[in-house]
Amino acid sequence: MNPRDKLNLWQPDILGIFQAARAQRSAVTLRCHLRLDAINEADVTLHGGITAVSGQMARFRAEGYDFAFGDRAPQDPACAYAFSLDLPRALRDVIRVEYEGRATILERELGRNNLPKTLELRVSLPSKIRRRRRHDRIACGPGRVEDAALALVEAPPRRRGDLERLLAAPFAGREAPSLLNLSVSGACLLAGESIRQKLMAAQERYLLSFVPCTPGRAARPLVFLGRKVGVYPRPEGSAALRIRFCDELDAGTPGEELRWLNIERNGSAALPRVFRHWEAMDAEAAKLAAREAEQAALATAEENAAGEGAVTPGVLPVSFPDEEP
Repeated sequence: MNPRDKLNLWQPDILGIFQAARAQRSAVTLRCHLRLDAINEADVTLHGGITAVSGQMARFRAEGYDFAFGDRAPQDPACAYAFSLDLPRALRDVIRVEYEGRATILERELGRNNLPKTLELRVSLPSKIRRRRRHDRIACGPGRVEDAALALVEAPPRRRGDLERLLAAPFAGREAPSLLNLSVSGACLLAGESIRQKLMAAQERYLLSFVPCTPGRAARPLVFLGRKVGVYPRPEGSAALRIRFCDELDAGTPGEELRWLNIERNGSAALPRVFRHWEAMDAEAAKLAAREAEQAALATAEENAAGEGAVTPGVLPVSFPDEEP
């Protein structure tokens, strides 16, 4: 039979994405409920990569394992696979796409502790395909940012005085925005109803300014120009506005003239430093909380020990009926 005659809905061709996963050395995960020994079973996540592809057959080599004692993963010999690919979108641009689906384990080579080392898989069309976010979103809870301001502008301000007037709090009775999360390429925030209802096709740009709370707090706020990319409902309150950053103010430019940096492709250069500060602050807070919890546990143990020791002399605190005198 001509190979081209096989490419139909009932026998989908997935050769391309698995060949790309092999060529890009994509990190692949397999999830399967496996028997570990004569007694124990577990949901096992295998981390590794694709080493060979032939039609709907793929060879997977495991490099690491995670275990969860449950039965949520597909039962052996079925398994679930997942990996991401960088696909070309335009000249010198790519998008990251995630693929997820099911496969059947046909053959296996066992390694240490009888865990699968190499698997021969028969796979089918991915059940889920979605574009992956280019950048992680960082929550902006209390103590993250201060003095946030938002305005609509038709053109980027060129002088510092113009920028300060645009971001003045009393301007047009505007309410201060509340940032929900940030990434190097955009922000999700709560804003006034009128500014949130602007059309995504509108020519205006959103001018967003805020001061990140970090140990070495900057003298000037971070300022971005962006465009609306969506409004997202929130069950606990009003809908949130999502903005994608187009330009970032160059904070190092002296004088009155402003310089804007185009960041739509690669994201902000200043925000990763802010996120590292927040990560360090969170780690320090977690250590402090752990020490306090440990001290509280020790204090409780000492109190319990003191209470157990306060017994009548000559009388055992616990008696056993079958204990010999």
